[in-house]
Formats: sequence, C-alpha cells, structure tokens
Amino acid sequence: MTTNSHIIRQRPVLTTILFGLACAVAYIPLGWFLGKVFYWPTALRLMIWTGLAGYTWILTRTSGKPLLAALFPLLFLLAAAVIPIFSIPVTAYGLFALGVLSWVRSGICYPGSVLGRVALELALCVGGALLIGWFGPRTVLEAALMVWLFFLLQSTYFLFAPTPAMQSSPRLDRFEEARRRAERIMASDM
Repeated sequence: MTTNSHIIRQRPVLTTILFGLACAVAYIPLGWFLGKVFYWPTALRLMIWTGLAGYTWILTRTSGKPLLAALFPLLFLLAAAVIPIFSIPVTAYGLFALGVLSWVRSGICYPGSVLGRVALELALCVGGALLIGWFGPRTVLEAALMVWLFFLLQSTYFLFAPTPAMQSSPRLDRFEEARRRAERIMASDM
C-alpha cells in the first residue's frame, strides 16, 4: 500500500479537508474554463458534479468499497447537470447533489444505523447549504472560500460517525513489527 493510499484510508478527516482546499483552489480556473465552454448555470452544475465525483472517489477509497458501487448516483447527477430537459436551477441542483452525497456516503460507503446516519447527514448537508446561503458569496473568491468551508464542515462526518478504518488499531510500520517479533523470540528463548 502506498503512502498516499495509507493517508486516504486512515485519515479521512485530513483527506476531506485537503480535498476541499484543492477544490477551492481549482474553483476559479475550472469556473473560467467551463464558463467559456458552457452556459454559466450548466458550468456551475458541472463544477458541483466534479467536486462531488472527486469526493466520491475519496469516500470509496476510505471505505474500501469499489467506485463502481457509487457510479449510478454519479451518472444520475451528471445527467441532471447537462441534459437540457433537466435544466433545474443551480440551487435546486445543489440540494439534489447534497442528497446524492448523503446517498453515497451513508448509504453506500458507510452504511450504519439508519436513524443516526440520517440525522447526521441532515445536520451536515442542511448545515452546509445554510452556511453557504447565509454568507451568499458574491465574488469568485468568496465562492471558492465557501467550497472549502463546505468541505471543512463535511469532514466532521468522520468525527461523529467513526468509520471502520478509524476504529481499527493503526498498523505498525515494518521496523516496529520486526522489533516486536525479535523481542518475542528473545523472550521465548529465556
């Protein structure tokens, strides 16, 4: 297992925060590029989808689930972003994307007690939407900061609903394992 894979699997809070920062930094150039190619509401919906698709990849990596398990919700959300018949307002699309995020995170990647997960998802997703709506970003820089703020809030999911990777004991590095084995061998000879 590589070091990056280890960080993604064992530190989902840090990974979510760093991914949110990367999304915030990428928001401005991605918005500029997609704004040149698509009508602005479609570009904004594609930016939301891109961020959610990346986060879904992270969620599947941390949970050990295959990305294929979350493919249907992502394709459904992509269709709602680009097919003209579904040209829903960006705010409604954002709320729809929050529902898909909840579906992927608590339904596919980290299923658990239904009532607890629903309450947590409602608190985080509605809280994130209200926070963004309350601040009401007026500039591109403010919008990028809201993206990061949203992911900061989403990282708390792993604090309230511990994942199996976080509950298991951390794996020792090879030198520590070798030292412990040597100590056991030496203790058995005495």
